[in-house]
Amino acid sequence: MAPHPQAISVDDLNPIAELPSLLLLNLSGCQGLRDITPLSRLAMLQTLDLSYCCNIRTGFSALLGCGSLTDLNISSGCRNIPSEDLAGLAAWTQLESLMMPDGSYHRGGLPVAGWLAY
Repeated sequence: MAPHPQAISVDDLNPIAELPSLLLLNLSGCQGLRDITPLSRLAMLQTLDLSYCCNIRTGFSALLGCGSLTDLNISSGCRNIPSEDLAGLAAWTQLESLMMPDGSYHRGGLPVAGWLAY
């Protein structure tokens, strides 16, 4: 049996942002990640997992550049998201599923008021 591959740590998203056709990105557990602004260049991105990325401080509003984003996981430790960025989620009409910092999960017909009540 092959050894289990080790996870890598990501703290600079600029190289990843150079992949415009990227559809799915799992950054779960990237503790060094502080700014996700470069992800705004991923116009084709559909699924983004930022769970356990507890040090992100900036860039959530830039995700509006990800016009194809339908699934977003910001659960388990993403409690440092500025409230104005959370409020900006109301503009993301394309989201089909959202896992919030409090662990609540919303799928289809997302009630925006429910997102912000964590």
